[in-house]
Amino acid sequence: MYCVGALIGLHLVEPFLSLTTSAESTYSKIIPAFQHLYHELMEVNPTTLLQTEEPAFKFISKERFQQTKYDNEICSAILQVATTYQSEVTRLLRMLLPKLATGFQKQKGDIFGFGEHDAAAQHSVTQMDKEKLEKAPIHNLDAERSVGFVNYELSRRGAKQLKVASAAQVKAKSSDLIERREPGSFRNYSKEARKGGRIPEILLAWEKKQEELKKQGLKDKEIANVAVDRRRNKDLQTLKNMGGPFTAAAEVDTYVAATDADDTTKLGRLYLEVRYARDTALSLPKTSDIFRLLKNYKKLPLNTYAINLKLYLNNITSNADVTLQDFNHAMDTICNQQSL
Repeated sequence: MYCVGALIGLHLVEPFLSLTTSAESTYSKIIPAFQHLYHELMEVNPTTLLQTEEPAFKFISKERFQQTKYDNEICSAILQVATTYQSEVTRLLRMLLPKLATGFQKQKGDIFGFGEHDAAAQHSVTQMDKEKLEKAPIHNLDAERSVGFVNYELSRRGAKQLKVASAAQVKAKSSDLIERREPGSFRNYSKEARKGGRIPEILLAWEKKQEELKKQGLKDKEIANVAVDRRRNKDLQTLKNMGGPFTAAAEVDTYVAATDADDTTKLGRLYLEVRYARDTALSLPKTSDIFRLLKNYKKLPLNTYAINLKLYLNNITSNADVTLQDFNHAMDTICNQQSL
């Protein structure tokens, strides 16, 4: 089994990965290669895989096969086992290769037009504009590498340093952007980063721009505060139109128990009430669980909003209900005690 896996890796998996991840590969190369590979998997003589010098499948060139070939020590061990158990290895390959062809056809057949495929499939690349298709990427490795780079930078700098991590990524590819090179050719960063290079000029221009923005009062914190102010005023107006905002826990209970509105309407109202309370609160941090609005990007249950809002209102509402008569009575008591 290990020998069969190694032979398939040598003749199929490694060349396939090389072809589909190469920056030089295009759909004009991939489409005929995939179609040819499918037919080869169905028709190839398994004994052609029992060697390590020539590619058993012709969907890739000899040069690519040599580039992806395992080390000589590994190839020698594979060949030794394949020769010793030639009958068993050949039999297993004869069973396995058609199954690989079937799986390949189910996965890629409709897209690339081979095997029992639907020729009219909307997602078939054979139906697409050839000129536009030639400019399209054949994989999303650039996007994955971008995400991986940012994750790596955040692991080094801290989870809240997204702007710094993003800036590091831009700087790492500055020379590509300057020279308008294709993705993948970003090896000249050090030259551009030296004194006299373009990157110091870009950074200097960036710093000047930031200073100008600060002079205009457009600091990040101020911009964020303006956004909060606008949201708070908008929420207040909305709540006033609804008869709010609530100022006592009893009002929340009355509203939840009322039958003149459905649960969806009540949920929307309490969501706004909690958000308004969070934006106006001074006694509790805005990160308090009482002000939680979402969980897993979804709104909380109606009762949760109600309980949290009542806790907050009870916290800020004084339990003492003192009238002027109570005050005068207290003052009279104090005066009488002092005269004794």
